[in-house]
Amino acid sequence: MFNVTLLGGALLDMGCYTVQLATMVFKERPEKVLATGYLQETGVDETVSITLMYSNNRMAQLLTSCSVKLHNEAFILGTEGQIHLPENFWCPSKLITPGKTYEYEIPDANGDYNFLNSGGLVYEANAVRDCIQKGELECSLMTHEDSRTNMYILDEVRRQLGVVYDADNK
Repeated sequence: MFNVTLLGGALLDMGCYTVQLATMVFKERPEKVLATGYLQETGVDETVSITLMYSNNRMAQLLTSCSVKLHNEAFILGTEGQIHLPENFWCPSKLITPGKTYEYEIPDANGDYNFLNSGGLVYEANAVRDCIQKGELECSLMTHEDSRTNMYILDEVRRQLGVVYDADNK
């Protein structure tokens, strides 16, 4: 986790999920990225706070850390309501709105997994399979531009924090 040679750090290990959620919600590249955090002696990030500024005065506040246990829930707040993804927001089985709670079954896949709700990856695998079967080179659920936006944000956060990997210099 703290090995700079292995691309360690909280941002790329866990923070990528917060960034991806923001990209899924806003569907655009932020106009501004502001990041602050703490680095380990090894040069990798330990705790990162990110503010993403979007058009029309919208913003995302993201926090990730590998030194303390956070609540790991997400709140999406807007002028017309809110959505709450309870703990383990990156693999939710529940979505809560003021008027209703939606529950989603996580498929029980055979096998041992390292992480909670990993059976939910079947949805991602099915989307890839469907694209391949249709001869599509891009999935509308997670476009190439979404991936580029995620990488832009992650790279900009690393730049602001001063996290540099050996691979950056090649």
